[in-house]
Amino acid sequence: MKRIFIFLSLALIFPDSVFTQSVYFNKQYNPLNTWCAGRSILKDSTGYVAIMLGGDSAALNRNVVSFVKVDLFGSIQIHSTIQNDSFVYFCGDNGSLSITNNGYILGGSYNPTGPIQGNGILVRYNLDGDTLWMKTFYDTTYSEYLIFTQAKQTIDGGFIAIGETRGIGTYATQFILIKTDSMGNELWRKTYGANNKMNRGTNILTLPDGGFLLGGDTYSATLQDSRNGMVIKTDSLGNEIWLKQVGWLYNDGYARLALAKDGNYIIALNLTEWTYQGIPVGRLSIAKTDTSGSIIWNKQYGIPKLLFNCSTVKELDDGSLIAIGFSANTDTGNTTMPGWIMKITSDGDSVWFREIRKYPNWGYDHYPYDFTHTQDGGFVVCGNIRDVYNGSFDDLWIVKLDSLGCDTPGCQFNSIEGTGDRGQGLEVYPNPFGEEISILLPDGFWGGKLVLYDVQGRKAMETTVPESHGKQTYTVQTPYLKPGVYLVELEGEDGRVWRRKAMKKG
Repeated sequence: MKRIFIFLSLALIFPDSVFTQSVYFNKQYNPLNTWCAGRSILKDSTGYVAIMLGGDSAALNRNVVSFVKVDLFGSIQIHSTIQNDSFVYFCGDNGSLSITNNGYILGGSYNPTGPIQGNGILVRYNLDGDTLWMKTFYDTTYSEYLIFTQAKQTIDGGFIAIGETRGIGTYATQFILIKTDSMGNELWRKTYGANNKMNRGTNILTLPDGGFLLGGDTYSATLQDSRNGMVIKTDSLGNEIWLKQVGWLYNDGYARLALAKDGNYIIALNLTEWTYQGIPVGRLSIAKTDTSGSIIWNKQYGIPKLLFNCSTVKELDDGSLIAIGFSANTDTGNTTMPGWIMKITSDGDSVWFREIRKYPNWGYDHYPYDFTHTQDGGFVVCGNIRDVYNGSFDDLWIVKLDSLGCDTPGCQFNSIEGTGDRGQGLEVYPNPFGEEISILLPDGFWGGKLVLYDVQGRKAMETTVPESHGKQTYTVQTPYLKPGVYLVELEGEDGRVWRRKAMKKG
C-alpha cells in the first residue's frame, strides 16, 4: 500500500514524467523525389505538422510548397502540395506556419511569369492539410516585389503577415506588415525601415496588448559589414512605437524573437565576432529586454564558429529558452555543418548544448530551421539534410529529441559536447568522488566557472574558478550533492569549455 501511495503522489506531482516515455527518431524524407527542406513544424494530438519547400519533379527551377504530417514515430500520414505550372512557390521563413482556430495559416510567396518579381500569399489550411483558401497580395507602390515570411492569427480572429517589399532608393527594401480579416481580406498595410537600405522582416510576435513585435535585419548593400538585426514594436494598427538595431561591428544575423512569461522580450541572433578569409565567425547572442526595448541582460554562448547561424528561439512553460541553428564544425577540421540545440535558463545561464545530426561530420550538412516542444517534454526539429560531396540527397529532415536535447538515451553524458575545446576533456579526480572533487585546470586558464549538472540537466552546483598559471588543481567541497552521475563543466572567460562525467558515491 505504501508503494502505491508513493506512485500516485508522484503521478499527481509529475504526470508527464510518470506516464510518458521519450520517443526518438531521426529521419529524412523526399516525397517529391527531387529536393526538399522543412521550414516550420507544429504539434497536434496525433503527430507533427511540417511545411516543406521543395522542387517540382516535372520542371527545373520551379518550387512547390508541401503540407506534411507525420505521426508520433515519424511516419508520413498526410502530404499535400501547392503547385502551378506557371509559378515558383516559397513557404516563407522559419516558423512560417502557425496554428489558428481549427487549422493553420501560412505566410509565403510566389514568383509568376512576367515582369512582377514576387507576390505575397496567405494560405489557410484545415487540420487535414486541405487548402481552404489562398489570398494573393501585390506591391501596390512599385508593382515589383512583395513577399511574406510569417503569418499569425490575431486576437480578433484575423491575420497579420510580415515580410519584405520594394523600398525607396537603389538596392532598397522595407519591412511590410499587412493586417487582414478572418477570410484574408486586407484591412491595412504598413512599411518600416530607412530609405536606401535593405530592411527584411522575417518573424513576428503578437503581443498581449494587441500590438506586434517585428524581427528581421537591416544593411546597406554598398557598405561592407553593415548588417545588423532589427526589432520594431508597433501598436495594434501597425504604428511604429520604437525601432532598435541589435548586433556588433560585422555582419550579424536576423533578430529572432520570443515572448517571455513576464511580458518582456527575447531577442536572439548569430553575432559575428570576426571574419576568417571572408567567412563570418560567430556565436549565439541572446538579449532580454523590457517592453520599451531596454536591455535587462545580454549574453553570448559557446566558442565562436565558422558560419554560425541561429534559426529559431522559443520559451518553454518553465520560462527557460531553447534555441536551434547550425554552424561549421571547425572542431573536427572541416566546415561541414552539424545542427545544434541549446537550453538556457530564464536568467540567461547556459544549461546544455548538443550537436544534432543524422550522419557523421564529413560530407553532410544538417540545417535545423524550426522546432516544437512535445508532450513528453522533448523536442521535434525540422530542417534539411544534404549530401554535400556525392550529391545523392537533399532531403526534409525531422528528428525527435528528448527533454535533454538527446537523440539517443544518455547522450548528455558524452564527455565532449558541441561547445568543447577541440577534443580536450576535463581531468577530474577522484572519480567516483565523495565529499570533494578536484579538477586539473588547463594550462593558461584565464578564470571562469565550474558547474555540475545532474542527470536531468539541472544545475546542481556552481562556483567561480580563479585564473591559473601552469597546470594547477582546483578543489571544491561537495557534501550537499546527492549520490549519482553528474556532468562536470568548466567554462573559461575566453569561451572555451571542457566537460567530463563523474559520479558521486552513495
